[in-house]
Amino acid sequence: MNNTTESFAVGTENDVQSRKLRVTRTFILITLALTTYFGNTLILVSLKKFSKYLKGTPFILMGNLAVADLLLAVGLSLEVLGTIFLSLEINTFFCVVKVIVTGVSLGTSGKLLIFISFDRFCAIMFPMKHLTHSQKSRCRRIHIAIVWIISVLVVLIPAFVNLRSSKVLEDCNFGRKIPAGMGMCASVFILLQFAINIIMCLIVMRKLKTNTLSRQKCKKSMIKCGHLIKGYVLFVICWMPFVVTSILVTFSEEKERYASVREYTIAPGLFNSAMNWVIYGCANIKLRTAFKSILLCRNGQELFSVGHFRAASSEKYSIQNDQKSKL
Repeated sequence: MNNTTESFAVGTENDVQSRKLRVTRTFILITLALTTYFGNTLILVSLKKFSKYLKGTPFILMGNLAVADLLLAVGLSLEVLGTIFLSLEINTFFCVVKVIVTGVSLGTSGKLLIFISFDRFCAIMFPMKHLTHSQKSRCRRIHIAIVWIISVLVVLIPAFVNLRSSKVLEDCNFGRKIPAGMGMCASVFILLQFAINIIMCLIVMRKLKTNTLSRQKCKKSMIKCGHLIKGYVLFVICWMPFVVTSILVTFSEEKERYASVREYTIAPGLFNSAMNWVIYGCANIKLRTAFKSILLCRNGQELFSVGHFRAASSEKYSIQNDQKSKL
């Protein structure tokens, strides 16, 4: 009798802890999804409303990044539904859709971040060529379309292979169900992405220190590069646990053990991707101006006009100071 009572008490305690964990997980997912919806929708509305001022390759890339991150918000919403309604977690169709949406979002956003760094690199190192190339909208559309197509195919092909082989997905967790080969490829891509971006930023910063631009313009470019480097350092910190566990899943003998650990290590990476609108959107002064205009219901035309006037005045003043110092 005592043993039965003790077992019942232990079972009840475990159920309570499990329920608390589910409630906490659901709350975090809902908060993250709502924040992602809000921030990336704000970017898209800003690009649409102030298209006269927010134009060019950087803002087009930011718009595509916002769309990719909205897909992540959809994936997080599906995760919330799976946490609330446990029967969905064993539904093959639901699981495949969630994995596809999340995988396409992460793959596209990673490639777009490389494009954003490369665009900044070319704008400073080869300004005339960059200006000419950025005006070729057809070429730019083709490049962005290729990014989306590759990201979709990389995720869709393994998903359809699993369906054709009649594999029933017993667990719908994204981090746990990534194939070992795909996880390893993603890890290599993440490390290469970080290395390439940091190298480009360091080359640009070295170039800026020895250039003949005005002090004000040089300072602004240095600040932008600093923001990019901080963003990429945060990126690798958040994704490094996933990289390590993916390598262990590929080469270790205890694959199942590390696969179960990977479902938790992917959480910081998802959080990092969900916060792209803060890391890259809010770091842009024009987008910040657009955000203020929309959220405070102000006249955006006046805000941008004042901002451009101040920027032009400070640039003119810095040029005059540089000329005087040379004399």
